[in-house]
Amino acid sequence: MVYMLFHNKKSMVLIGLILFVTSCTNDADVINQLCKKVGQPSVKNFDTLTQKSLNQAYTKLMNSCQNSQVSKTKVAYNFANLAKLYLVNDLNVTAYQLFQSALEIHPNHFAWHYLSGIAQERMGNLDGAIIQYNLAHKIKPQNIPTLIRIAESYKILNNNEKTRKTVRKILTLDPKNAIASLLKSQLLIEEGQYSEAEILLKQLIKKYPKANKLNYVLANALRLQGRTDAIAKVVNSAGDQALLLNDPLLEDLQKLVTGAGGYLVLANKARKSGDLSVAKTHLLAAIKIEPENVSALHNLGYISGVEGNHKAAMDYLKKALENSPTNIDIASDYATALVSMKKYQEAIDTYKSILLINPNDNEAKTRIIKIEKFIKSQN
Repeated sequence: MVYMLFHNKKSMVLIGLILFVTSCTNDADVINQLCKKVGQPSVKNFDTLTQKSLNQAYTKLMNSCQNSQVSKTKVAYNFANLAKLYLVNDLNVTAYQLFQSALEIHPNHFAWHYLSGIAQERMGNLDGAIIQYNLAHKIKPQNIPTLIRIAESYKILNNNEKTRKTVRKILTLDPKNAIASLLKSQLLIEEGQYSEAEILLKQLIKKYPKANKLNYVLANALRLQGRTDAIAKVVNSAGDQALLLNDPLLEDLQKLVTGAGGYLVLANKARKSGDLSVAKTHLLAAIKIEPENVSALHNLGYISGVEGNHKAAMDYLKKALENSPTNIDIASDYATALVSMKKYQEAIDTYKSILLINPNDNEAKTRIIKIEKFIKSQN
């Protein structure tokens, strides 16, 4: 009996060892297959600092793939770390693929599902984004940013029933959530409940006076009620900022930006969302790293013009044009800034320089005629 017990213990140890070796072999096979699928998009158009950080992260991943001593968890995190760098630099397709590889190893990682959803959203695939956000939601059911992104995606897809259901969840967890309340007001408008939407929107505007979208949605509610006389006042009092989502994961992602290119990506997203002040902050960070960056200078000129600071607009655009003298878009914006500064002859000269590049530019021809007529009228 003692012999049998000893024999059984030896068998159990042997079986356990076999299972462990099999598991390790399976893990190695999975990792090997995932590593074979890793692509490396071209980064030659990025600034030197961004190229360096991307190449270092790629090399670190490939080295861990080839080192059998590195744990599968470490390999998974190397996949995800490279994915984050690609995502922050708008290389969304490769970022998504790398997050999915990391999830093959650790399928219940909340952040990787969430960031996969953001990659899909940026690629324009909202259905794919919703799948990833829902997987993240299952892991952390009370995470507000995930629910917000799910609700916003459903709203864009015109799935009002699922938008409404998700908005209810958010407002149950966070009754004062501004983005969920805005979505609720939009649903109310679509249901014809204009007065309820108007009350809600006015409360939000009082609390967030700089969030421009609130004013535009309210203006739409007034238009649908036929109250056109009140629209101008609402639109003219609109702020210059977006209603921002408090998103810790994205904030952490932005900290990975090392070069001007990354800040340009962030600025472009902020500008598209209507938040010019945030866009300006990122653009200033870009030119601090790369003072001659034409795109950053051009966009700073545009934003300064919108803000009414025409002197700053002129200075930024002049510098951008000096670094890209054949760029017609910059030249046209520079001429506009010159007109705003009453430098009419310089504006005419700038439009004439555009015609040297493109003799068929009708806008430049028209602007020259208008400015010359204006000068004559003043004399």
